[in-house]
Amino acid sequence: MTLLTPAAKNNNISVVFACGAGFLPYAGVAAASLLQHAQKNCFYDIFILHGQPVSAEIKKQFAALTTPHANAQIRFINVAPFLAAWRGKMLVRENMSLASYYRLFIPQIFARFDKVIYLDSDVLLCRDIALLYEQKLDPGTVLGAVQDALAFSPTPKQQDFVKKHCRLLGLKSPLEYFNSGVLLWDLKAFRTQNLQDKLQQCMQKLAPSPHMDQDILNAAFCQHITFLPMTFNFFAQPPVLPGLNLPPAWADYINRRAQAMQAPCIIHYAGVQKPWSYPRMPYADLWLKTAKGSPFAEDVLRLAKIYARTMRKNYRLRWLYWLWQWVYRIQNRLQNGRGNAAQKAFALQERIQTCTLWKKYTKR
Repeated sequence: MTLLTPAAKNNNISVVFACGAGFLPYAGVAAASLLQHAQKNCFYDIFILHGQPVSAEIKKQFAALTTPHANAQIRFINVAPFLAAWRGKMLVRENMSLASYYRLFIPQIFARFDKVIYLDSDVLLCRDIALLYEQKLDPGTVLGAVQDALAFSPTPKQQDFVKKHCRLLGLKSPLEYFNSGVLLWDLKAFRTQNLQDKLQQCMQKLAPSPHMDQDILNAAFCQHITFLPMTFNFFAQPPVLPGLNLPPAWADYINRRAQAMQAPCIIHYAGVQKPWSYPRMPYADLWLKTAKGSPFAEDVLRLAKIYARTMRKNYRLRWLYWLWQWVYRIQNRLQNGRGNAAQKAFALQERIQTCTLWKKYTKR
């Protein structure tokens, strides 16, 4: 693969999306929101990482986004050559695909870039992405990211699991765990510190980890992270918090969220609920407005109908899924945790939770 180079010599802002074929229209809406807030003195160098061929129609729709913007371009990058050695080793969950791992190849794909921004496809830009690109990282760090809400799990059982899980990743506290949906990569510092081997080791060790690529990145860069203001990765859904007497760290999180809510730069629709399928969720109206004005409006509507059919089917079969998951749980015990029975049980549990949640929020 020919090494990529930045499109412009000056004021080049490189932004990377990564998604499977089914998520391309959502990445298109995110890119549309990005260009809505673009300023004229910067060049917006946008990349779409994909693992399967992209149709001419989709490419035409993305091209329509940049037509009014002389200072922007979109390039499609097939990551198949990088993924070949890892296919089959990486855990794929009910609501997360193999595309989640594409961002792990950013240092190799963009070896001639000093800095790039990575964005999940389920985001909406409310301000210019240059605000994130201009953020200064602490010396010795290679990633800028926002603290994840995982640390603020609502039940003692979940909190205990998160603490143990974070210790396995090498983190001192769940408060050090970051969300990988928005990342500012300092690739020059990454190369200077020779961190590719560490990233590869974590990929080998943690490929089947519960939170997938996010766990890998946290383990690889826990000593090389600068935490950014929450405005750059503002979760649409607020965390579920237990009671009113919150510990200081939790109260601080809520205060920072309230601050970020005043003027979020990037809204992230993290979790199961997405605005294209849950139009009543927080900030869905902003996303849907952008989608309707984009070349992807028809695709978004078509995919929403497909998702609804899938959820109706899963809801009808939820009791069968419940029985299957217990079969896998028993199998996992008999195998002493060897094999992939536990992963299959977890996938079915997620399917049940997802369809139940969908039914709850789509009742008429």
